[in-house]
Amino acid sequence: MLEQVRPELQRFYPPEPDGGSVVAYLWAKTVHCTNPACGAEIPLLAHRWLSHRAGKTPVYYRLLPQADRSLDAQVVEGVPRGENPSEGTTARGTARCLHCPQTLSSDEVKAQFKATQDGRLMLAVALIRLTDRRVSFRAVTETDRATYEQARNALDEAGLLPMMTRS
Repeated sequence: MLEQVRPELQRFYPPEPDGGSVVAYLWAKTVHCTNPACGAEIPLLAHRWLSHRAGKTPVYYRLLPQADRSLDAQVVEGVPRGENPSEGTTARGTARCLHCPQTLSSDEVKAQFKATQDGRLMLAVALIRLTDRRVSFRAVTETDRATYEQARNALDEAGLLPMMTRS
């Protein structure tokens, strides 16, 4: 089956410069900060671990707030120093903004989902390295975002996007 769909899907999973293969784009659901002076997108994350297995090098991502109220995710390999990737942005249904001190209540988070005001944020890319066939992770690039838009447009043109996700 994979061989039948590979030619169509290959453009959405381009090869890496080292010959490795993208196998997944990792996403977070998001809501918007309700602070009128902020309005930033808040990823709903229980933790920031990408890989945390015993005997393996841990991998997590660091969320870096930008001046334009966006977030960049930096993939980090190794033991965390001075930060705790087990801490995310959510607890008991609330959401903590990374740009300001605002914390949305669980009712505010639910209201945004009910009103379909939620969003999605691409956080990292999982790939299989050609050299050792192991899974690794890297930060998202503009090429990844453009590839996603191409895939989304292709699905929309084919009528395969759910109505609530169409722009």
